[in-house]
Amino acid sequence: MHILLSNDDGVYAPGIWALAEALKDIAELTIVAPDRHLSGAGFSISTYAPVKLNEVPSRMEGVRTYSVEGTPADAVLIGLRVVAKGADLVMAGINDGSNMSSNIMASGTVGAALQAQILGVPGISMSVTSAKDPPYGPSARVARELAGIFLERGIHEPLLLNVNVPAVPVEDIRGAEMTIPAFSTYKDDVVKKAKSDKFDTYWLVRNSLNWDYAQGTDAGAVRNNHISMALLNFGMALPPPAKLLDGVAPRVFQALSRGR
Repeated sequence: MHILLSNDDGVYAPGIWALAEALKDIAELTIVAPDRHLSGAGFSISTYAPVKLNEVPSRMEGVRTYSVEGTPADAVLIGLRVVAKGADLVMAGINDGSNMSSNIMASGTVGAALQAQILGVPGISMSVTSAKDPPYGPSARVARELAGIFLERGIHEPLLLNVNVPAVPVEDIRGAEMTIPAFSTYKDDVVKKAKSDKFDTYWLVRNSLNWDYAQGTDAGAVRNNHISMALLNFGMALPPPAKLLDGVAPRVFQALSRGR
């Protein structure tokens, strides 16, 4: 199995290397990721300038590692078309902070997995739901179990699976479930920081006003310390049959529980 790893936090972010460590003995790995932090890049593609690809020193023997001077979606596009042709799966993450509800539209982590789906390759976006001292271990173990399931079942259909793992000790994770994105509303603040004769400078601040924690939603699952796995489809293709993932949620939780 050949897995392409990417993210929106940069090629040397700890989350992507936690993924690599968990997957290194079950798959051939190639890392292609942005050369810097690009949260909020969504599915944007660099059509306005050439995109530079550089092979960089790897932190793990046998893992080819490249940085892209572009977006997460750029990284996956170049990865699948240039350096990891024939990859069986794309995994993006592990992101610091959740990617749930309407956040998924701006998420570079989800955007990377979406690029895989559009190119006909299954994509999984992995997030841990805290940006402060995020515990990568449980998310990495979930990613390993999912990769094993995709290999075992021979899943090559362009699934887009968005996974959010609660930022709690593994013994406090109470389950895993298939979900749908929750509804949420936001208040976006625009704060002026500086003014000059030529231009003004602003910070754009996103504050959550309301989360829908309804049963069956990603936010509801995480609030109850469950792993959320949402099968996404952005309307660009017919959704693959969900039955491909029958029984996956309880199996992932059982695998996580065995290591407690």
